[in-house]
Amino acid sequence: LVVATAPKSGFAEAFKQIRTNLQFASSKSDARVYLTSSPGPGDGKSTLISNLAVAIAQTGKKVIMFDGDLRRPTVHRRFQNTARDVGLSNYLSDNTLSLDSVLQNTEIDGVRVVTSGPIPPNPSELLDSARMKEAVNEAKSIADIILIDCPPVLMVADTPIISTLVDMAILVVDSFTTKSSSFGATVETLNNSGVQIAGVIMNKVKKPRFGYGYGYGYG
Repeated sequence: LVVATAPKSGFAEAFKQIRTNLQFASSKSDARVYLTSSPGPGDGKSTLISNLAVAIAQTGKKVIMFDGDLRRPTVHRRFQNTARDVGLSNYLSDNTLSLDSVLQNTEIDGVRVVTSGPIPPNPSELLDSARMKEAVNEAKSIADIILIDCPPVLMVADTPIISTLVDMAILVVDSFTTKSSSFGATVETLNNSGVQIAGVIMNKVKKPRFGYGYGYGYG
């Protein structure tokens, strides 16, 4: 979480710029719930959305972050003192649980997370349930911004399902490995689901690829 550990670094400044751009993109729609996804695995979306959550919290807003990837979850590795033992899959499969019982505090003031919980045998069915909608609505009542880390769009059907519950989608692409055809298919899939795309974050960008005097290479 470089935004917290190195707040004056170029990396942190890049995330703050993303935060500002997101505010501009959603200024006319009063958007509060966002998903982050990518065309394929390994594009860095989980690291990016975790740092974005910290950057937003630094403005004084309360953020709740869901790990919506119930197949290959990683959010619990990004924040200290969080575990995957009990999380979203427990809440979705047990009507007696409250959202507060699966919310975990992090080392970052203003950021709380709902980790994935145990990997279920039926992630798509759980995400496409009334309980998932309840989770998002309850989160909106206690936080300013909701971020949902989703699986890659082209790998499984989970992200289009979650997209019906959010205001906007943020796409992350690897500037070296993402093919234009994969990116086009990802945009088309999200457009078909009806969600508005707030913008695209190009990850792992190197300076020689552009004519500007600065660039940020996220590892």
